[in-house]
Amino acid sequence: MLHQKFSLGLVKSYHPGGGTLISHLLYADDVLIFTNDGRLSIRSIMATLHRYEKIFGQLISPNKSTIFFPPHMSLARRNDLKGISNFEEGSWPCIYLGVSLY
Repeated sequence: MLHQKFSLGLVKSYHPGGGTLISHLLYADDVLIFTNDGRLSIRSIMATLHRYEKIFGQLISPNKSTIFFPPHMSLARRNDLKGISNFEEGSWPCIYLGVSLY
């Protein structure tokens, strides 16, 4: 479902400083989704997650989910996007499966 959203342009891809395109990574029961900071992208991701919940009966836990922002993003913008996702804000760098992510 995520691949389809990215392929159709409903979720905008994240390009780290001219590097390789990153959309999402799946590992065991974890999902890392990379996107620009657009409201439409966040809304589309959340719609996909809610559809997943309905189809498979597995609930997304907002208190176990984290949203990360670039350091230059305004507080108002951060709060807007956190309100759409209902996820907690994380900070960089973070540790995922024992690896530092920047």
